[in-house]
Amino acid sequence: MAVASVDATGRIAGWSVHQVGWGDLHGSGGEGSHHARIVRFLREHQVGCVVVEHMGLGMQRVMTAMRIPVFTGAAGPARDCVERAAAILAGETNAAGGHAGPGQGDGPNCDDAVRNDRGGDSDDREGAVGRHEDVDGPDGDRTPGPGAAGLGRVEIGALLVDMDGTVVDSSAAVRQVWTEYAAAHGLDAAEVVGFAHGRRPVETVVRFDPGDPDPQATAQKLQAQEMSLTEGVTEVRGGGDLWRGIGHGGGVGPEPGAPAKLALVTSASRPLAEVRMAAAGLAMPAVAICAEDVADGKPSPDGYLAAARALGVPIGDCLILEDSPAGIEAALASGASVIVVAGGAPAPADPRILAVVADLSELSVRPLASGRLEVRRRPGDNATQGTAS
Repeated sequence: MAVASVDATGRIAGWSVHQVGWGDLHGSGGEGSHHARIVRFLREHQVGCVVVEHMGLGMQRVMTAMRIPVFTGAAGPARDCVERAAAILAGETNAAGGHAGPGQGDGPNCDDAVRNDRGGDSDDREGAVGRHEDVDGPDGDRTPGPGAAGLGRVEIGALLVDMDGTVVDSSAAVRQVWTEYAAAHGLDAAEVVGFAHGRRPVETVVRFDPGDPDPQATAQKLQAQEMSLTEGVTEVRGGGDLWRGIGHGGGVGPEPGAPAKLALVTSASRPLAEVRMAAAGLAMPAVAICAEDVADGKPSPDGYLAAARALGVPIGDCLILEDSPAGIEAALASGASVIVVAGGAPAPADPRILAVVADLSELSVRPLASGRLEVRRRPGDNATQGTAS
């Protein structure tokens, strides 16, 4: 394990090598013991950045919780890698007028990670470095997952996307239907609308009118009203660019016929989803999990788990885009990593939330030759890291 001190210009100011023996100790104790050894080392050496060839998903989540930037895809001479990583951090710091936030980098082709020792106050970044065999997850999984610290750049196996409020703005229609329902039942409209967002209509009916003799029939009537209200239904800002940028159609991949890597997961019925997506100018993807496809709607994770199964991608290798409290709860419960499309609303502090963005214009997603998807935060946006308190 090499530890480097690097000055503000990216030049190496100090270098030391530590025999940590993590590879030999990897099989002793559980995941928590293995991670604890690494965490102790990182804290003892005041680590501020890690650059590795690969890091297991479990350890990536630990780095997220510690707010330590991670660069993956490292290869080549260690000292060259350290200088390249330091230059990237220094560039981000200078551009931001302060220290760069945590985020998975672009892969500076290094074997080791960098300690950025600028001296001065407690905000200075100091860190250690580790080879991939030392920091792999306990399961030996070498497939990069989306749980890397922050959202500079992540690779994922599949993207699972909520519809209303995330990629489609149907807020006016939702407000109108549920406000009228609240008025007819003597209920507080704001409470009803807030609860309904992200949930299947039947669950809202049961919640506010438990005596309804046929909540399914009531929900179907409400849904018919929503289907008739298409005026003002548009894509969320940036939704169309993201949707078309990954070439969803019959499949998302590096070439025609590649397996689909995108799924829509919505609390709307399939007919309503088709109407709203069409109104927003977005085509339905090949995989769409709708209200009628699951026994339990959000906040149950069933929809997201079903989408991952349909795509043939482990849920832990998926990234979910969500906006509503019920949807975020479902996304986190599924075991995937999450980006919250908040539109200015607060999001829960959870290491699996890689970022909070105002809308999809802050993100770019593109298919890679490997068949995976690359997700980046666009330069100059104001996305907030999910672990911020």
